[in-house]
Amino acid sequence: MNTTEYPNYKLKLFIAGITPGSIRAIENVKDLCNDYLPGHFDLEVIDIYQQRHMAKEMNIVAVPTLIRILPEPERRIIGDMTDKKEIIAVMDFRKKSRKKNHNE
Repeated sequence: MNTTEYPNYKLKLFIAGITPGSIRAIENVKDLCNDYLPGHFDLEVIDIYQQRHMAKEMNIVAVPTLIRILPEPERRIIGDMTDKKEIIAVMDFRKKSRKKNHNE
């Protein structure tokens, strides 16, 4: 597969501890990535309680926060990660066809 046809996404999800809300945010983002970016994403989950310096470096003011590092430009979304349509729109996820020569 030619990787220039479909971009690779680098994402960082900032959470605060392992809480039901954090777990739900992680699951929702992972599900969207698996549906929209199969094989084309790197999702790093960062607990600000464990890695405070990362929160400071990335100017995190609230959690959960999802940041798209690549493809540029950087994009951010803050919230509980339950509004999947908003995540798709803000992060500009484009569903990749799993079949070659698939006509939509």
